[in-house]
Amino acid sequence: MGERPPVPLSPELERWILWAKFSAVIRARGGNPEEFREDFERALEAMKDLPFEEKQRRLEEMAISATPPPVIVARPPAVAMPPVEAVAAPAGPGVMTRVCKRCGRTFTGPDEASIYYLERIFPFPSEYWEVCAVCKKRYFGYPPAPIMISQAMRYRRVHPDYWAFLSQLLRMLEERGGE
Repeated sequence: MGERPPVPLSPELERWILWAKFSAVIRARGGNPEEFREDFERALEAMKDLPFEEKQRRLEEMAISATPPPVIVARPPAVAMPPVEAVAAPAGPGVMTRVCKRCGRTFTGPDEASIYYLERIFPFPSEYWEVCAVCKKRYFGYPPAPIMISQAMRYRRVHPDYWAFLSQLLRMLEERGGE
């Protein structure tokens, strides 16, 4: 049996798939895909007669060349990490109503004391804890804090010494409808 020909895509579905892949590359490199929407549309129009795979390849190359490479922050080696006692979590976390630093929405998030410890437990930008769920996704590409915390605990990405603190924080956020 020979290979089957590829299933033809409708122009709308093809545009959607190509935009999703193009914007994923831009976002992964720290850019805002909407800033490149017109360039994408012009390039797609110019490539209308090319096969899908060639359009995809060229658009990915365009996205890479249009944005600077992502900044990679190296984590210090495990031996350089301070002992757990040095950044031990406080007796209990706290939550408060916060105002998003990016868009001004109000949301329930960790209080300042909890953020102090969260910044030392998770390798996120410090602003991550001070913006709403929509801005977390838009500017950092991360889901809301409760999802990140629960996934980190579930997949054992966080030292067990912090689990009690993080579990309490998750419960408090759920009770107050946080994020």
